[in-house]
Amino acid sequence: MTNAETIFHQIVEKLPNATKSKMFGALCIKAPNGKSSAIFWKNDMIFKLDSESEKLALNLQGARQGTHLYAPDRPMKGWY
Repeated sequence: MTNAETIFHQIVEKLPNATKSKMFGALCIKAPNGKSSAIFWKNDMIFKLDSESEKLALNLQGARQGTHLYAPDRPMKGWY
């Protein structure tokens, strides 16, 4: 297990009511309503953000818009 994957599992364990699952074959974090809020893919974390959080996140070093896991030229709206 990579260091990034270990951190992913630690994050899930600290979030109340969050569960580990799979989405598009990748590890993800799901809320109690079954919706995914984060995906772990190739040592990256991709988060579902609202527009206000998106603006803040894009100012972080290394942050970028998420792309479809199997079509990296296609942006995923709302995922960063």
